[in-house]
Amino acid sequence: MRATVIKAGQAPRAAPLVRVVGLADLASRADAALRSAQTEAAAILAAAESAARAELERATALAARASEEGRSEGYRRGYEEGLAAGRREALDAGRAEFAACAEQAQSALRKAAAELVAQRDVLFARAERDVLVLAIAIAERLAASAARIDPGVAVESARRAVQQVRSALRVAIHVHPDDLARIETAAPELRAELVPTAEVQWVADDTIAVGGAVVRTDGGVVDAGLAEQLDVIAAQLAADWRQRLAALSAGGGDECTSTPADAT
Repeated sequence: MRATVIKAGQAPRAAPLVRVVGLADLASRADAALRSAQTEAAAILAAAESAARAELERATALAARASEEGRSEGYRRGYEEGLAAGRREALDAGRAEFAACAEQAQSALRKAAAELVAQRDVLFARAERDVLVLAIAIAERLAASAARIDPGVAVESARRAVQQVRSALRVAIHVHPDDLARIETAAPELRAELVPTAEVQWVADDTIAVGGAVVRTDGGVVDAGLAEQLDVIAAQLAADWRQRLAALSAGGGDECTSTPADAT
């Protein structure tokens, strides 16, 4: 058998491969591609819908949680603000009540202090009355003793009485019998108190206390007895005492109607 040698570059060229595709094949491929695209699109759409639902659910959950947190925070803030406002109101009310109670207490203390002062002043006035009564009683005793010891007491009493009737033309000077001699000794001094034409009469009168004198004229009587002089002094002191007591009584003190003059 004879062999044939083919050199390089001398190999015969292969005929081109020609694939003949029919219309049915193209339609099948197109249909497969369409189905694949539809499937892929459906998968993409399903994935998108799933993702959208998940995102919606997440957003809804976030919104619900935010709403719940908002409500909780609002409730908490409202509670805290309401509690703080209630505390402030209670504190303000407590302060106002305390201020009112403090003012009432201060007013009561001031009133009590004023009443104590008024009562103290009334007690002092009553004590003053007792002191005046005692002083007048002592003065009466001392005056009586002094009249018996000092002969000039009767003369001085007569002089005070005569000085009140200087213009009288007829004068009768009544003294205790024990004082008559002393008065007659002082006659020139007593006459000097009267007009030169006055008629003077000396009368011993045992109704007159020792040391006292009573002068009688046509116009009236002047009693210069020691007791009467003390009565005048006591009456003046009693008038002053009544005036002070009336002022105290007007201020709320108890009125006391007994006077030093009444006690004597």
